[in-house]
Amino acid sequence: MGKRGQVRVKQIGRPQVPMNPMANLIPQGMEDIKLPAPVQTDAIFPWPATEVHTMPDPKNGQQGDYVIIYPNYLDRNKTAKLGRRIKLEEAVERPSSQEMSHACVKLGMRHWIEPYKSYSRDPDTRWDEGRGRLRVELINPSTGAPRVREILTKKDLCKSIAAIIPDLSVRHERIKKEIEEKIKEEEKKAELMKKKTSDGGAGSETASSSGGAKGSGVKSNKKKGKKKR
Repeated sequence: MGKRGQVRVKQIGRPQVPMNPMANLIPQGMEDIKLPAPVQTDAIFPWPATEVHTMPDPKNGQQGDYVIIYPNYLDRNKTAKLGRRIKLEEAVERPSSQEMSHACVKLGMRHWIEPYKSYSRDPDTRWDEGRGRLRVELINPSTGAPRVREILTKKDLCKSIAAIIPDLSVRHERIKKEIEEKIKEEEKKAELMKKKTSDGGAGSETASSSGGAKGSGVKSNKKKGKKKR
């Protein structure tokens, strides 16, 4: 029920929803486009996969005897405030969680890979650069002894991983790919600059030639007066 002035009006049925004014502007077939599935940020992968049944699963609330390490812990470009845990001379430049996992495989240490986690103190790790972390098992749960005799603490683990990463083939391939992409990007920028300069030069020549032609063809509007004797 509602009032309009002194007349009582009774509303019957559902209120009419105004039509979408942008409906006609939507391209045909857009309803058939399927967006990619959202990334599961809590995804986690074990190594080795064959021993997953004996590894405490963090997703099921099983803590286990793991230490968590981020790429920031080993990154030479990060300050102590942003998470670096080892000395500059022991650190490595821009390590990735994948490279850290390969280093743990070489050490024979069981671990979980969490590729979509980011380091809370460094907002840059929310993107691809420096993203991910590892949960590494330092102690063998069946014997209570360290997995690797020389690695007893998180700092020992960070030093050992940083020492292995520079020799990994995965790292060499990544760096090579980055260099190739950088060269392509620079070549593309150079081509664009060359095109802009050539277009600018042609435009200025056209303008000058047209201006000269106009100047030669235009009659002077100056009135001619009588010559003084």
